[in-house]
Order: sequence, then structure tokens, then C-alpha cells
Amino acid sequence: MGHMGKMENSNLGQMVNKYIRKSNRSSWTEETMQMAMNEAKTTSISSASKKYGIPIGTFYRHIKKADSSKNLGRFKPVFSKELEREICDLAMERDILFYGLTKRSLQQLAYEVAKVNNIPHPFACEKAGKAWLDDFMKRHPQLAYRTPEPTALARCSAFNRTQVNRFYDNLWSIISHHNFLTRRPDDIYNMDETGVKTSASKPPRVISVKGKKQVGVVATAEKGQHTTVICACSATGRFIPPCFIFGQRKRMNERLLDGPPNGSLAWVSDSGWITNSTFNNWLKIFIDKTRPKQDRPVLLILDNYSTHQNLEALNLARQNHLIMVSIPPHTSHKLQPLDVSVYRSFKVAFEQALDTFQKNHPGRRVNQFDIARLVGIAYEKSATVQNATNLDFAPATVYENAAVIEEQSNTAVTDGDKNKDPVVAENIGLNNDNVTEIENPCDVIKDPVEKNNTDEPPAGNDSEGKQKEEKELNSDDKKNEKNLLIIINV
Repeated sequence: MGHMGKMENSNLGQMVNKYIRKSNRSSWTEETMQMAMNEAKTTSISSASKKYGIPIGTFYRHIKKADSSKNLGRFKPVFSKELEREICDLAMERDILFYGLTKRSLQQLAYEVAKVNNIPHPFACEKAGKAWLDDFMKRHPQLAYRTPEPTALARCSAFNRTQVNRFYDNLWSIISHHNFLTRRPDDIYNMDETGVKTSASKPPRVISVKGKKQVGVVATAEKGQHTTVICACSATGRFIPPCFIFGQRKRMNERLLDGPPNGSLAWVSDSGWITNSTFNNWLKIFIDKTRPKQDRPVLLILDNYSTHQNLEALNLARQNHLIMVSIPPHTSHKLQPLDVSVYRSFKVAFEQALDTFQKNHPGRRVNQFDIARLVGIAYEKSATVQNATNLDFAPATVYENAAVIEEQSNTAVTDGDKNKDPVVAENIGLNNDNVTEIENPCDVIKDPVEKNNTDEPPAGNDSEGKQKEEKELNSDDKKNEKNLLIIINV
């Protein structure tokens, strides 16, 4: 009998979930009832009842109970509105902390809340049923089922109020000091690298037979060959032609640049990752394209990857009136403008172009000689003025985004070490006249203490390389690593 009782409760829950009301009776709302009750105090019950279309008997009953709530039928919700709101707030808070609730964990949470508070419930198997879960999601439309992206613990802990405020304070000081907002918004650039492969990393969805256990798609190889693409964009939508770094090659071949975006250049390396020498070569091209001057410096925002901080690059920037501001470590997924806007659509367009190429050339293996043409197709769709003007470093939204991201970081895993003092750069080859303690945050570059002046690839870039870098930063021998704040006089 007990088992039958559970089945009946389950069936009743499903019936309530699928029930469609057929009557127009009791069409009044709780707000209407409250307004009618307030008006009845100054006029009469019958006039207020007629004015708001509430049956006189129903109106009398609610006035006697002094309650404007609406309870129809014999089925009542398990939890009160206040308790459900607490469960909803808890789900949103867990999402902000990167520990989001799954469907099963939310059902188990509902059961535990009902059990601890001695609330009668129809839940079985120590979790709420599917009917309750569906109704709960309908009552709280601000919640939705989303597939999360794996985020390293270092990124979760590094994205905090202290780091974000420091970055935006430095950025705002430089922009206001050199008057980039009103006179030269086109001189604010962001540079970043991304990686593409000869095999699909995330193929688009295809139509298949319902119920099929596994759906496959033809790929050149399981991993494919890695190629780095370097892009730069200004706040007004001016793009610097991309540069390619082809891996697992010793010599450059002209066929590697078959069909790329206009003005593209390419280099080769053993791994395909960016190195000190390739970054220095790109920096010279960037300076030649932007032509910064003493009375018109150029601001370049980039991440704090080790190859961006070699001594030759710093001296090259100082000599050519180029101001470089680095994003705090492990925050590029939120603060890197190209990552947030352009590269998202670029990766989707590249996967679509790769899928179309493989279907138009069945049996043909995609190799490095096809990468430039595929990147050109994706770059044309993603490198647009609309995407560029939506970037986080657009002049009109610098402080607006600072406030938004600061609000998001209020509930981050940690607030960081607020008392950490900046370390002055020492013994890196700069003159003492050009390196001083931080008083004015203008012209600031934030660097890790450890420099990599070799031409060997540090740990790669983009997803795979940055994951290796995060693991290194989490090791015990780098727990006391601090940031350098270097002032380069322009």
C-alpha cells in the first residue's frame, strides 16, 4: 500500500503538471484583490467587488481573513514563495562560484530542504520528482539549463575585485593621461593569439537517426597540426592583417599563404606556438602599421604571456613610443577583448569552413596548405567593425565595463591579497632613469618576475599552452610569485 501511495502521488504530480485550465472563473489576480480590499475601506464592499470584477462571496471571505493570496484547487505547492526564492538564490550563487547545480543535485536539495523543515511532500527516492523540477523552472524564468565550460581553479581565484580594479585603474589613467578618449580612440589596440588545427575540434551539429548511440564525422586526424594566428584590432574597428605561425616545419613555403586575408605574413617553428623571436617580429610589423610618435603614442592591450615580456620587446616598445598594458594573469576569459567578441565568432566560422571543405572534398586530408584559405573565410566573417566596436576596451564603455565586471567579481572565490606591494623591476636591462616606483599608474606594464628570453616555446599559447602555464603557476615553487609593475617613460 505504501508503494501504491507513492505511485499515486507521482501520478497526481504529473496530472497537475499537464493540467490545462478550461474555466475563466477566478480570473482576478492577487494585486487586483489587494487593490479592491484597500478601496473597500473607504467605499463599500459591494462597490469595490463590482468595480474589480470579484465575486462578492469570494471578496467577503478574503476580507474576513485579511489575505489577498489566491489558492485554487486542492493541490498546493510544496514550498512557500520565500523558501523557493531562497533555493533560486542559492542556485544562482553556486553558478557564480563555478559550482553550478545539476538537475539531480537541485532535486536532492529540494528533498533535503523539505525534510529539514518538516514540510509535507510527495518526493520519493530522496529527491524531488521531474514534475516539481519542471514547475520550479517555469516559476523562475531567470534560471536555465546551460552546458558549462571547464574553468581552471587558477582562473576562478585570479578573477577578483582587487585584480580587476587595478587593471581598470591603470587602463583609465593611461587613457585619460594621453587623452585617447576624445582625440585618438583609433590608437587603442588589443592583441591576442588563437590556435587552429587541421582537424575539427568542435564539429557542427548534423542530422542523424533518432536513437542512434554514436554519431561520427570524418576528420583528418584526431588531433591535427597546430597553427597560431596573431590578430590585433583597434577600438574603432581597424584590424591589423593577421600573422600565422605554422608548427612542425623548418622552412617556409609560399604555398602556406594560399588564400589568406590581405597583407598576412607567416613564420614557421617547431611547435607552432609563439616565441620571443616571432613576437618581436610581429611587434615590429605592428609598429610599422600604426606608426606611433612621441606626441601620438599607441596603446596596446595584451595578456601577460611570458613571450610578450622579453627584454627586446620592452626596449622596442619604449624606443618607439608604444605603451603596453597587460591583463592580469588568468583573467583573459573575461577581460581580453578579442577573446570575448571576435574569436568566439571566428572559431565558429572556422569550424563551419572546415566542415564545408571536408564535405566538398571527400577523401582529401586537410593539411597546413589549406589553413590560410580556411582562416581567410572565417576572418572575413568575424573581423568586422560591429564585433570590434562591441569589444570591452571600446572608449565609450571603459568605465561601464569596469563597474559591471567589478559587480560580477564581488562573489568570486577570493578577493586576492589586497596588501600585496608591487615589486620594482630590477636587473632586466632598463636604465634606472626609466624604472621608478609606482606613484602615477600611467604607462604601466605588469609582468611576472620570471623572464623567458629564449626562443624556445614556453608552454604554448591558446587553450593547451595556457593550461600548462596554469599548472606551472599552481606549483609549490611559484606560490610566492609577485607581479612587477614597470614604468616605461614615453
